[in-house]
Order: sequence, then structure tokens, then C-alpha cells
Amino acid sequence: MELLFSLGLSTLLALVAVYKKALTHFATLLAFLSSVVITYCGGIFAFFILAMTFIGTLVADKISIKKKAEIFDSINEKHGRRDVVQIFCNVGVATIAILLYGIFKDEKFFWVYASVMASSLADSMASEIGVLTNGKTFDLRTCKIAEKGISGGISILGLSASFVGAFIIALTAMSFDLSLSLFFIVILCGWIGAFIDSLLGAFLQVKYRCPICQKLTEKHVHCKHETVYQSGIRWLNNDAVNLCNNVATFFISLAILTFL
Repeated sequence: MELLFSLGLSTLLALVAVYKKALTHFATLLAFLSSVVITYCGGIFAFFILAMTFIGTLVADKISIKKKAEIFDSINEKHGRRDVVQIFCNVGVATIAILLYGIFKDEKFFWVYASVMASSLADSMASEIGVLTNGKTFDLRTCKIAEKGISGGISILGLSASFVGAFIIALTAMSFDLSLSLFFIVILCGWIGAFIDSLLGAFLQVKYRCPICQKLTEKHVHCKHETVYQSGIRWLNNDAVNLCNNVATFFISLAILTFL
């Protein structure tokens, strides 16, 4: 019965993704399978958290989409429909956390799951909404003004959006337990995870420079020319940074919850 319940809810979420054209076909399949595991192991409360993360990401993605598309076309390697690698990097660690909760029935793994999902939504909202700022964006590495949308750049709007994302998931997780201390732990870990993402983006993520317009970018081709390696670890792209961010959030939240 629980499996049928999980399959039903996961199918509903997958249909929404298909309708909104939010994911590629293989990404939709992986998201569906992850949702089945999450709902089967964590129950309806874990599904609520997953659904709110998905909905929050969709809403953030649709805000001023034209302006973001212009920025992302110039800077980011990937935008638009999320592919299977992006789904794995953003949901894989959370799925492992809730699987551990299902196996060991230890509630701290449920809150680790919530924290990782809070980090994912916080990072998505910071990236999607932060580019809309009318204020300045600063590079964490150089502390100088940076171009909007570049990894490692932060703004007041982006930090605020990040906090709101973590808050949404923490509030949703309170349907599982009304503990205020756990509520604030999820917010803290989610926000810290998103900030770690920005730090990795600033100091370690690979960046290239366009030989034509001289802009920093994550793209291999810009202005119809091959870009030149500028800085960072060559294999550490945005997807890898997201995965590292989730792994860091997993262990930070686990440590806090273990010694709480």
C-alpha cells in the first residue's frame, strides 16, 4: 500500500514536471524514481518537502524569465530544462539521507534530508532571483563588483532569496515535528549550504574568458569562439559545485543533530 501511495504521488509530481517542461525526459525519469524512494522511506512529510522544493524552484525560475535568460545565455553553461546530471547533483544526496532514515528509523536523518533540500532550494532561489538585483553583485574571492549571474557572486537580494528558500523548507518540515530548534537548524544548514556553494563558485569552480568580449563565463564557447581557461578546477563545473554543496550540508547538519 505504501509503495502504491509513493508511486501515485511521484507520478503526479512527474506529470507536473512534464507539463511545465521543467526537465528532460531522462531527468524526469530519475526525478520520478528519487521521489518514489523519498516518499516510500520518508512518508508524506518527506514528499511535501520534495514538492515544495520543486515548486519553489519552478516559481523562482519563472520570475522575470526574459532578463535571466539574457544573463544565463551569456554566462552559464546550462539553463532551461534541467538534465539528468543536474537532478542527480541536486537530489541524490537528499535521497541517500531519507533512505538512511527509512533503514534506521533515526529521525536525525529526516532532518538531514530536510536540511539538504533546504540548501538546494536556497541555492536555486539565490541564483534565479539574485540576478534580478538592481544593486551591486560582489565576487566573494576578489571582493570586487562582479557581473550578475557569475558563480561566486553575491548580492543582498540573492542572500535574502537564499534565506527565504531555506525558510520555506524548514516551515514545511515542521509538519513532521513542531520543534523550533529543528526548524532553526534546517534554516541555518540550508543557508550555510547555499553560502558554501557561493564560496566554491568563487574560489574553485572553473571559469573561462571570452577572447572576443573579455567577459568571464562558464561556457566553453562564447561569441561563437572557444573560450580560454581562466581559473578554478577544470572538472568542477556548476553541477559538481551543487553536489559538493549538498554533501557539505549533509555532514554539517548530521554533526549538529548528532551533538545537539
